[in-house]
Amino acid sequence: MEDGGHDRDSQGEDSDQYSSVTKSGGIEEEGSADHLTQLLEIHEGGRPPSPGSVGEEEKQEYVVPDRGWGWWCVLGCALAHFVTSGMERSGGVILLELQERFESGAAATAWVISLSATCRLLFGPVASILSNKYSCRTVVIVGGLLVSIGVFVSGFGPNITFLYFSYGLFCGLGKSLAYTPGLVIVGQYFKKKRGLAVGLATAGGGVGTLLIPPAINRLFKELRFTGAMMILSGLALQLCIAGCLYMPLEKYRALCLRRTADPNATKRLSLQNDKDTTVLHSNPKTKFSLLGILKCTLCSHENAVKSPQQETKKKLIDCSLLNNPLFTSLCIAILFLALAFSSVLVFIPSLADFIGLTRLQGAFILSIAGIFDTIGRLVSGVVLDVERVKKFRMLVYNSAVFLLSTLTFVLAYVTTFVQLAIIAALYGLLIGTYTSQKTVILADILGSGALSSSFGILICFQGVGTLLGPPITGFLKDNLDSFAVGFYVAAAINFLGALILLTGNIYQYTKTSKRTKTDNLEMDDA
Repeated sequence: MEDGGHDRDSQGEDSDQYSSVTKSGGIEEEGSADHLTQLLEIHEGGRPPSPGSVGEEEKQEYVVPDRGWGWWCVLGCALAHFVTSGMERSGGVILLELQERFESGAAATAWVISLSATCRLLFGPVASILSNKYSCRTVVIVGGLLVSIGVFVSGFGPNITFLYFSYGLFCGLGKSLAYTPGLVIVGQYFKKKRGLAVGLATAGGGVGTLLIPPAINRLFKELRFTGAMMILSGLALQLCIAGCLYMPLEKYRALCLRRTADPNATKRLSLQNDKDTTVLHSNPKTKFSLLGILKCTLCSHENAVKSPQQETKKKLIDCSLLNNPLFTSLCIAILFLALAFSSVLVFIPSLADFIGLTRLQGAFILSIAGIFDTIGRLVSGVVLDVERVKKFRMLVYNSAVFLLSTLTFVLAYVTTFVQLAIIAALYGLLIGTYTSQKTVILADILGSGALSSSFGILICFQGVGTLLGPPITGFLKDNLDSFAVGFYVAAAINFLGALILLTGNIYQYTKTSKRTKTDNLEMDDA
């Protein structure tokens, strides 16, 4: 009786939308999702084995996340980050070209770059809603097309106001649709190796920061503004390729279940009492057929195996997550951090020009930041996945935010190329850690079942900071003829965000400690 009650409680508490399989009546067409579900129900009298029926070691071996098509999703996410982050981190190079082309001030021109980055983030909830309603693949492909069109049209823009809409709003919306679903689907495919997977996926952004700014600087010299934007439009189409790699987890699951159609195969499905994991078992020697892969990949999204939660009611975005104090403090901290680091990344080339360096040197500074950004993403993904370090992951994240405020403050005193390169390298290392671990931290706080909604809400907060940062710094530069005050303000705001996040961590630690003490006392009384 206790085991039966435990199973029912487990199913009731499981918040992951991919954690169970729906029963279906009647005989369905062979190869359909319903037919695959029926194949599972045949096993052991129409019910899957209980969680206790499979050994722990065997569970770990056949967990669907952490392997399989998930690595192709990682590759697609890396490609999407290569394009989107590379273009955004080239904002400083593009800003200088726009100032020269339209003879506009730093503050007015910064709005073009700021709007583009902001829309990518503010439309995050929209991308999450569309991904939940349709699929990550469809949303990313549409986003790639929008980015390509927006960049192409911007190359023929007659004035800076036109670029506010073509490059800022239109292109920003496309980048949001192409960027947001990638980290969500990678987070859904992985659990144990989530930190490593997200680190590898986001490392594409560091590589893009390394290669794209110098390339854009060269394109502006060789092809002028219009020609360079046409080339960038072609680059943006690679986002569609990234989207093609995002097979929805339900489809991958159906593809795995298709292998059970072989009567000689060993068929077992275990629904683990864990909101992050779905465990599938089949004969490891059974091979996928190319036709089966294509049919499962190209079938409509509605034909995927769905859980009861999906078929009854599925929230497009769950704003009640903001009731979690730690998540709310993280959102506010990210808002303040985004305000600071967006200013730094946009104005590093301008700062290089201000202290007497060439534009090529300014582009190389961004490349240096990109190299260490990549290193930070990879190293943090590996290190923070170590079992002994995992429990300190939030503390490491908070420490990185504090250090970023210090580096922002130091930027005001930089006067040489070497000094700027060192600061950019350290900054890139910490930004890589901050960027790659966002979804991992969200999964730690709320679970991967809430990842789509939580990530959309988080980057919406980040978008507000990205919108305000560069124009404020540009305004201070135009009126005071110095970057120092702008960097002082950015550093102070960054530090405030780190304090807010620390407050959330302390609250969560205190709450957890009290709950642990209460549980221990109840056990002693019992």
